[in-house]
Amino acid sequence: MDLPLTTAPEPPAPLLRDLWRYLRAPVHAPPLSLPPATAAWWAVRAWALAFWVSLGLGVCLGVLLLALGQTPADNAVTALVSDLPMALALLLGAVAAPLVEEATFRLWLRYSRPAFAVSAALALLLAAPPAAAALALPVPAWLFRIGQPEGLASLAAGLAVLAAAIWVGLARFGEAPLRRLFDRHFRLIFYGAAGAFALLHLGNYTRLAEIWFLAPLLVLPQFLLGVMLGYVRMRLGFVWCTGIHMLHNAIILIPVLVLAHFVE
Repeated sequence: MDLPLTTAPEPPAPLLRDLWRYLRAPVHAPPLSLPPATAAWWAVRAWALAFWVSLGLGVCLGVLLLALGQTPADNAVTALVSDLPMALALLLGAVAAPLVEEATFRLWLRYSRPAFAVSAALALLLAAPPAAAALALPVPAWLFRIGQPEGLASLAAGLAVLAAAIWVGLARFGEAPLRRLFDRHFRLIFYGAAGAFALLHLGNYTRLAEIWFLAPLLVLPQFLLGVMLGYVRMRLGFVWCTGIHMLHNAIILIPVLVLAHFVE
């Protein structure tokens, strides 16, 4: 759903220089035109940089949480590992979840009406369960949950209806005004998407009320990952940011799943 190239992208600078330049001033522009092998190497190196920084922060954060009385069982990812067969947990955690999250938080970064409709619909659907819980509405616990098969099915059905409605509604505004909005305020849009992606992961902490004051630290690794995924999405395209997100989750999940299997 990327926009067609209207101008030839500039030749890529070395990764770190291009990354620094882009993150200082994100722009709503066409992606780089790179051969697939070059794009893959570019994407993997960008992800590796974010991975090692996030991993270091995650280890420090884990030590802090243990000191505060939190345990691995207080993380929702542990429930995913313990409640589902290994293959299904890996499918949901390393394929379905990254695909849904990328479609929600980064598909729309390069504006088109279909992309915006899909992302907006997914955002509303993912926000529905916590909103229902806050309002004490009686809804099934699995509704629109990425980590459960029933939740994914309900998410797909809701997405089809809601995205179509949003797509039709956007036609009233026309393409040009919304594209200008993206061009003028893209820095806010880019970092806002990374921040929203990070905040989503607060839901992983089942005892968040006890450590709410650490919220900025809790989601800092995800914010950094979100920034890097946003960079890859804008510089290389949606397929590449989704692929490295899947790689990221798989590398984290596989050791956890194997360890849980042997512990059982």
